[in-house]
Amino acid sequence: MPLARLPGGRGSVSGVTPPRPTPSHLHRRADPSGPLTTGRRRTHLRTVTTPAAAIDPKALRRLALKTLLAALAVALLVAVAGFLLRDPIERLTAGIVATLGLAGMGLVTLLSDSLMFPVPPDVLVFAAVAGGSDALLVAAVVSVASVAAGSVAYTVGPQLARLPLLHGWLERHRAAGEAFFARFGVWAVVIAALTPLPYAAFAWLAGIYRMPYRPFVLACLARVLRFFLYLWLFELGWFPGGLIGVGHALSGPQ
Repeated sequence: MPLARLPGGRGSVSGVTPPRPTPSHLHRRADPSGPLTTGRRRTHLRTVTTPAAAIDPKALRRLALKTLLAALAVALLVAVAGFLLRDPIERLTAGIVATLGLAGMGLVTLLSDSLMFPVPPDVLVFAAVAGGSDALLVAAVVSVASVAAGSVAYTVGPQLARLPLLHGWLERHRAAGEAFFARFGVWAVVIAALTPLPYAAFAWLAGIYRMPYRPFVLACLARVLRFFLYLWLFELGWFPGGLIGVGHALSGPQ
């Protein structure tokens, strides 16, 4: 007498089809945060950021020193470029300011403080004093444009980080960079905003290393203090020698 077929189908005893084996080329690591590995590519399920407290303080200090030296090198390169191209830069800037007035001053400041155009905005404040313009109004326009330029640079930074020349170095230091800007980002931006250090470069790095935006913008307000402080010094008769020629070029014939 033949045996009756069970409802599970061929080879089934319990009525439940056994699970199909997982292909050998596809498996998941034991660590749930690890990547899903296939034969050809790896897809990371999520990115784990090293907390700031876990970064070696010595590594942070080394990174801070490297960043400072790199910023000084960039400032030197911009200064050299400004010196070598002084005449065409003066003519271009003077033309923009003469044609657009206060809007031109704002445009030059925006270019200078977001893309490191080699004309420091302080020159525009000096030009206002030298040319008899409303220096307070000029300082206000330049201040607003400079703070806005910081936000532009903050946005531009991650795009610049994709350049092959920069990408490897920036990613190699990402953990320490994010920890540095999490702990000292406000002070770094304030110092760059008040000193001759390249403000745009620090704003780029703040965007690249994901410094929270609100404290970044608050730190950028130090630019307002800088320009009004310079205006006060100019009114007292303190004129940096390097700015005199450019300032007179921008102020036009007297």
